[in-house]
Parts: sequence; C-alpha cells; structure tokens
Amino acid sequence: MPTAAKLVSAVLFALIGYGAARQVEILTAAGAFEPILPHETLFGSFALIVSAIGLVSGWLVMGDLVGKGMGVALGSGIQTVVTLVFFAIVLFSIREMILRAMKMRYHGTFEAIQGMLGLSYDYAHVLLNPAVSGLLVVAGAVAGLVVEATARRWR
Repeated sequence: MPTAAKLVSAVLFALIGYGAARQVEILTAAGAFEPILPHETLFGSFALIVSAIGLVSGWLVMGDLVGKGMGVALGSGIQTVVTLVFFAIVLFSIREMILRAMKMRYHGTFEAIQGMLGLSYDYAHVLLNPAVSGLLVVAGAVAGLVVEATARRWR
C-alpha cells in the first residue's frame, strides 16, 4: 500500500543511487580505478539505471521497515543501500558478461558464469573507494532517519 514514507524512501534512495553512480563516473574519469575500469569507460545510462534500482529498493526494502524506531532506521537505511549495491553489481555484471559472450570471449556457459563472478568482484572492489562507500553508508543512514521521521509525521 502506498504511503508517504514509501514515496520519500523511493525518492531518497533513487537520489543516493544517482549520486553514487555519478561519483563512480567522476572517479573513473580521474583514473582512480585504472586497473579495473579504464578512464575512457563509457557509462551511458549507468546513473539512471542505478537510480531506478535505488527507487525500487527504497520503495520495497526501506518502505517496509519503517515504524520501528530511529535506531532501527539507521540500520534499515544501510540495509537498503546494501540491497541497492548488490542488485546494481549483479545487473551490470550480467550485462557485461552477455556483451562479452556475444563477442565469443567465453567457451561455454560455466566459463561465462565464472566471468560474471569475476566482474562482480571487480565492480565490488570499485565500491571500496572511501569516497563511494562513505557516501553510500552516510547517505543511507541519513535517509533511513528521514524516512522514519516521515513515517512518524504522516501516519
């Protein structure tokens, strides 16, 4: 059922996803992830897709965890960010694996799955950068508190 808390949560986590994706794009262009992602990596609609994942995560995950107190809201916000990151990594790893498979870089299904897991590891390594992980954790915790306050205000 739609609530004000779910709406606010969806919007906030969409903004968090967009902001984190833009941060990754900026750091990649600056050469921060050179061994993993070349600085000329074309992101395309990367930020918009991560933003959409954030929107869904905010609505489905954080939107259902409100009403349990401010302490729980901190953890719920971080849990929602972890969900956003997990699905973004999985989605982009699958996409890249399919693109590589279409170029015949894999000799079979099992090798393609191994390649996807390696890509997931590489993408997760990008998120270990303090600028990205700090943004995600702090923004997730603050968003959790804001959503909890929204739930209390508009029941």
